[in-house]
Amino acid sequence: MPDTNRYRVLASYHPDYCRKIARRTAAGCLAVLVVEILILLLVDPSTSRCPGWIVPLQDTADSLWTMVALVTGLPTAWICYIALRWDQKFSAEIYDSILRPRSSMFGLGNVVEAPLVDFDHLFLSVCVCWCLASAIPLGVMLFGCTSLPRYLGY
Repeated sequence: MPDTNRYRVLASYHPDYCRKIARRTAAGCLAVLVVEILILLLVDPSTSRCPGWIVPLQDTADSLWTMVALVTGLPTAWICYIALRWDQKFSAEIYDSILRPRSSMFGLGNVVEAPLVDFDHLFLSVCVCWCLASAIPLGVMLFGCTSLPRYLGY
């Protein structure tokens, strides 16, 4: 665990806040993955519009198992890795990248510039989009394959 006391406080980056966001994102993505797998295992696809959980597309067909593995499984594994290794690896790397000296455009040597973005807000936005993107197969299952839209009146 890096010594966080040696770092100066940045107004645009709070490691504890970002760690909480990473852990909540990992929990949300894991929940979506579990729901998707439970639907694939427990719902009978033979009576749906996607028999055998194969989504018919314009020119080809795609398996929902593959979609869940690639669109939800891999990103979930990555965000879980980030959440578990936040204190040992990612927090210090982010801090160092924010304050990394950049070469000056006018040849004045290396200068440390003030961060141009609010990293806390950026990290929160990326994590929300990460969760929404990992839920795409769930949307395909519920609205494209099952009869849920019919029950909702659509």
